[in-house]
Amino acid sequence: MRGFHLLIWFCLLTCSAYGQLEAALDFHKIKVIWKAGQPVGDVKIKNGIISKIEIEEGKGSVKERTFAFESTNDNSLAITFDSLFTEPGSLSTLVTVNSNVDPFSFFLRDVSSLYPIYIPEYEVVVLPFADKRSYNEIKKDILDRNLLSNVAKMEKAAETSFEEARQSTRKQSVPTWLGTSRDIRIFQISQSLETAPFERDVITPQNAHEPIFAPGEGQRVINYSYVFGRGQGVRSTIDRKLEDGVLPILNTQLLDGGIQYSTAMFTALERSILQVDQPYGTNFWVADHHLAGHMFTEEQQKVANGKLEAFHDMTNEQTVLFSKTIIKNVDPVPRYAWIKIPCPGRAWWDRFNYQFDQGYSQFSDDAVFLVAKLNDDPIPNEEMAILIHPNDSVIVEFFLPHSPISRSRAEALFDISFENKLREVKSFWNTKLDLAAKIQLPETRIDEMIRAGLLHLDLLTYGQEPEGPLAPSIGIYAPIGTESAPIMQFYMSIGLFDEARRALMYFLEKQHENGMIQNFGGYMVETGAVLWSIGEYIRYTRDLQWLRKIKPQLIRSCNFLLEWRNENKQPNLINKGYGF
Repeated sequence: MRGFHLLIWFCLLTCSAYGQLEAALDFHKIKVIWKAGQPVGDVKIKNGIISKIEIEEGKGSVKERTFAFESTNDNSLAITFDSLFTEPGSLSTLVTVNSNVDPFSFFLRDVSSLYPIYIPEYEVVVLPFADKRSYNEIKKDILDRNLLSNVAKMEKAAETSFEEARQSTRKQSVPTWLGTSRDIRIFQISQSLETAPFERDVITPQNAHEPIFAPGEGQRVINYSYVFGRGQGVRSTIDRKLEDGVLPILNTQLLDGGIQYSTAMFTALERSILQVDQPYGTNFWVADHHLAGHMFTEEQQKVANGKLEAFHDMTNEQTVLFSKTIIKNVDPVPRYAWIKIPCPGRAWWDRFNYQFDQGYSQFSDDAVFLVAKLNDDPIPNEEMAILIHPNDSVIVEFFLPHSPISRSRAEALFDISFENKLREVKSFWNTKLDLAAKIQLPETRIDEMIRAGLLHLDLLTYGQEPEGPLAPSIGIYAPIGTESAPIMQFYMSIGLFDEARRALMYFLEKQHENGMIQNFGGYMVETGAVLWSIGEYIRYTRDLQWLRKIKPQLIRSCNFLLEWRNENKQPNLINKGYGF
């Protein structure tokens, strides 16, 4: 029914006679004028009462609230109301002209001579009954004003680019999340930007949504802060971008006092090589537990508890944030570079007990949280200034485990080559992209956003490879049948059918005995949304073998919805959610 995407134009008229007519406007009687056709249908009303419907112009018949025109031009229907509400606010009188072709609705209070309801696509106008103008007169008055709809204005305007549009839109900054895909052990990088100023840049290790706690600090949430340059000035001079525009490798460049700080940052595994064809990731029950708003039944909680014990015992290998900064003097005279490597706390006032020892920062010998290098040697101080001659440079690297590790493991971590890890991670993420369909758009920024968005979703779709359910999380939130649907359908649309099916399995794995699907914060809408997404998966893949396998679960969910509807078929709910 096209009425749902209807564009209603209100025209501005300046004739003083119309102004006088408007001042005496009576909403109790209006008329609808069709330029052409033989409209047939009925008139419905909400929050009001219709007393009479009659044909004002043209030939036809009226019976109660139904009408049928026999003439084909300039047909006019007069509608009189006994009860109505046209004041501002809710419960305003709503009129629906439910014609067999091009039905439409309008608020009675919007009927006006100064601003007639004019629908050019349907060749119809709605006016106060006292307004004696014809359809053609209304149309001429409007066209003489040379008015344009917003769509027409856009079509008439010169072609623009994403970059041009960006200059006139709101600037919003968000942190960067870096991880290894499927694994909840991620890092949030919060940098001091124009729209989000901080005293320092902050690294926050997280288990999905939940924070990490410092050892021996009475359950204090741990953040690490660092500074390159002389601190925060009156303007932001930092630029951020992803590697190749799409990969989850953060590149930043800061220019401060003639010194250029160019940083690359990514997440990889402490010892193992990150490869698509090797096992990796976090069990979906564990991931669900660490996401905001998650819900477990009593039985589900027992299952999750067993998986959590195994996860907490998995300390033999951490994810690690790798960072390398090339500090170059781009001035024609010597300049000092300023460095403060990461330390616990968001700022100077957020103090922790720790020690620094020639390239190693630790809470204790068994809890090293950082290794740092200066030109491949242990950095001598955690805060320092270095004089750099023109065109010369120094390199600062730091490797930060997701949770602190022993001194022996930290020493092995120190010896890892940043460049080798960078090549490994780039290969991993490019392989992920190669598994998906290729979409190419002429607008570079949007073209990159599609691929970067895919990898962002992949990073936050938690689970274990190579098989088993995947939890398609909504950022910090647990999967939701409604809001996870676009994620799963995006996977389908680019040919990642295995990921889509495994994400759907998350919802079926957590289905209640009565067929209800509910995973997030008391939401009651997930069951139908999941069934819809499964239908979309079958439409894409024709995977009838899997459909037959899950048939009993689908029937349980359908029966749950039918029983729910039957429970709400109560007389007191008629017109108030009856059968919903």
